[in-house]
Amino acid sequence: MSRKAGPDNVKLELILYALRTSPHGSWVRDIAKKTGLKKSTVSNYLNTYLADKVEVVHDSEHIKIVKLKKEIAEVERQAMQEPMELEDVPDYIS
Repeated sequence: MSRKAGPDNVKLELILYALRTSPHGSWVRDIAKKTGLKKSTVSNYLNTYLADKVEVVHDSEHIKIVKLKKEIAEVERQAMQEPMELEDVPDYIS
């Protein structure tokens, strides 16, 4: 049995969490290392599902540095400052 088409929400949250921890930008390789995902998976998710939420800081043949867009980062920062109930925290983020 195969999984449903579309993005995996767990992978999306992991990538967004890694981007939140580096506000000045991060290499795709570093995001992959922080999340435990493959570099190609991170790159695919950044280019397809998160394209409207990230901006490319530097892009060359071998290096791509991305960060959350300023307005998205501000919303994420405010959301992180609000107290969360224990039930609201996903199991995969500890």
